[in-house]
Amino acid sequence: MASGLGPNVASWAPLAVSGLVLLLVLALNALNMPWSRVGAIPIALGVDYLACLGIGVVQSQPQTASSWIQIPVPLAFGFAFRPAFLVAFILPYIITTLETVGDVTAISQLSDEPISGPVYWQRIRGGVMGDSLNSLVAGIFNSFPSTTFAQNNGVIQLTGVATRQVGYWVAAALCLLGLIHEFGRWIALLPGPVLGAVTFLLFGFVATAGIRILQRVRLGHRELLIVAFSLGTGIGVQSVPELLTPLPQALRLVFESGITTGGIFAFLLNAILPGASAASEQGVELDQAAEP
Repeated sequence: MASGLGPNVASWAPLAVSGLVLLLVLALNALNMPWSRVGAIPIALGVDYLACLGIGVVQSQPQTASSWIQIPVPLAFGFAFRPAFLVAFILPYIITTLETVGDVTAISQLSDEPISGPVYWQRIRGGVMGDSLNSLVAGIFNSFPSTTFAQNNGVIQLTGVATRQVGYWVAAALCLLGLIHEFGRWIALLPGPVLGAVTFLLFGFVATAGIRILQRVRLGHRELLIVAFSLGTGIGVQSVPELLTPLPQALRLVFESGITTGGIFAFLLNAILPGASAASEQGVELDQAAEP
């Protein structure tokens, strides 16, 4: 079911569903009103979900729990440590730490906060520490660890809201909704094209935030080569995962993520490629001094 809407759905339906989401988000933002900007994504998701219900493309799932509220049991599957997975996980964690630094930098820039100095580095330390504590708590409560989501940059650009108070309320609401089984079931029933359209839109904003950061950095030939090669390898393993088939399983776990692969190559190239030589820099300075 590549379309995410079921096997008996017309071929045009996924495109129409995704297009409706994008049109609603654009139309609500075009109103240029606070409520329409803040509510653009949830309104678009709700309307499109109702539209999918109307045309009968929302797939039903069996009831799996007897109660609406489910309290997670800490360490329900026990606790164990396998050294074989240490290397496979430590490299992605290092890369996701750098991703957090980039996300916090983009959020600071979008929020008109400083991206240098002690205040900025305090925010960076807080973001990395938050990821660490989140991963610890997630493991205790039988969930996968997660990191700072780059989509938040897109949400800030789309809604224009960057205040921490809103973040606190949203975090509290998500913690409560995570205990409600039926809410998770409703999310699981959302058709793929609906979520895919929103994700496509948010990642577009993420890309623009990254471009804004790069505009503040002086990119020479060496830096452009590192950026191009890292992006190429990251996109390559995502587009052609068969390239990793000959590798051992531990290495496949490391390189199957485009972010991890691109980050590793960026690290290596930054350490290997020579920078501008002192003689070249001195020559540039002499040339500039010789100019009238």
